Amino acid sequence: MKKITILLLFISIAIMIGGCAKDPLAKTFVETDGVLSYTDTKTSPFEDSGLLISIEKGEKPYAKFVKTDLTGRETADYYLFDYANNEVEKYYYVSAMGTGFYYYYDLEQEELVRLEGDDHTDSTQSAKDAGRWESASENTSMEVKVLEAYFIDKYGISIKEAVKSN
Repeated sequence: MKKITILLLFISIAIMIGGCAKDPLAKTFVETDGVLSYTDTKTSPFEDSGLLISIEKGEKPYAKFVKTDLTGRETADYYLFDYANNEVEKYYYVSAMGTGFYYYYDLEQEELVRLEGDDHTDSTQSAKDAGRWESASENTSMEVKVLEAYFIDKYGISIKEAVKSN
């Protein structure tokens, strides 16, 4: 009898672990119209910020990380992991200038490839001429890697795996 009880206990644990392993996002994300979302105001990798994470697994899969304040209110800044184009689009709003910039990071090459103004005009060369390209490239690369590490640490799968899983 004791062996049967222990066996049933192990089977129950295996089923629970197996269920969690199938979709590690199921515990925290909520699905609305096919988009999974979760707001993390406690363990965001960015200082004094939270994250609103949205994942679309449909025809055009993506993961979007919108910076929030610590109450969950969205800011303009975001990171859009677009696996159809194998790039990250980062939007960064500079309040002192009253404008924002789009940074395009190639996930395969692991480098910043383009910088655009708020109106989507190419600002890559002007950033290079002004000596801002290197720091923009380093910061964007570091932020993408921080988000990837955060996601793996928190959910046990990569962002790409989460977007491409069924």
